[in-house]
Amino acid sequence: MKYVKYLMLCFLFCITLNVKALDSCTTDEMNRLKELAGNVEFKYNYEISNEYIAENAAEENFVEGVFKIQVLNHNEDLRYVLQYDGSEFEINGNDLSSFSFDEGETITFKIYSYTTNLCTHNMLKTYTIKLPYYNQYYHYNKDKCESNQEFEYCKEYLDKYTGKSISEIDEEFEKNKNDGLNIVSELPKNNIVIIIISLIVVLGLGIGGVVVYSQYKKRKKDDL
Repeated sequence: MKYVKYLMLCFLFCITLNVKALDSCTTDEMNRLKELAGNVEFKYNYEISNEYIAENAAEENFVEGVFKIQVLNHNEDLRYVLQYDGSEFEINGNDLSSFSFDEGETITFKIYSYTTNLCTHNMLKTYTIKLPYYNQYYHYNKDKCESNQEFEYCKEYLDKYTGKSISEIDEEFEKNKNDGLNIVSELPKNNIVIIIISLIVVLGLGIGGVVVYSQYKKRKKDDL
């Protein structure tokens, strides 16, 4: 009987220790979880699913696709609540690759702790991502854009939807390129004008200096 009581006491003691461990949420543990959440990064990429080839000159080629988002530095002690298109989804970071997102959408990720102690289900950090628009012009004109990378449409992604066709943007590209050439061609003329003005100023200062010096010497001689 004493042996049975001893076993029961040991069993209760082990349960008490386990409950105490589950009930604990130390400051160090919360700081660890917040650091994990702070290290998380989200990377987006546009994946093309279809390309339309124009059948006549009145149409234009275009591509269709969706954005995929990848979680970098994911940890199993973290879970995510995804807010998108008026809905919420609780997901594991490894499952995010199954979701697709449209251009221009705003997506919010709330990161929660997911541990075996009472630090679990605490909201640790919020990330908001504003997806850009895939630039159709850049897709078809990468080679041209190499020579004019400062042109606003020579980027893979755009911050806003312009509604301009590829042909309209191409007209702007050519105009931008020609304007740049005109500026370069005018530089030598401008340089000549600057050089002439500089020479006149230098000569004027030189002549003025000679005159002042001559007057100074004359006065000094008269004083003697």
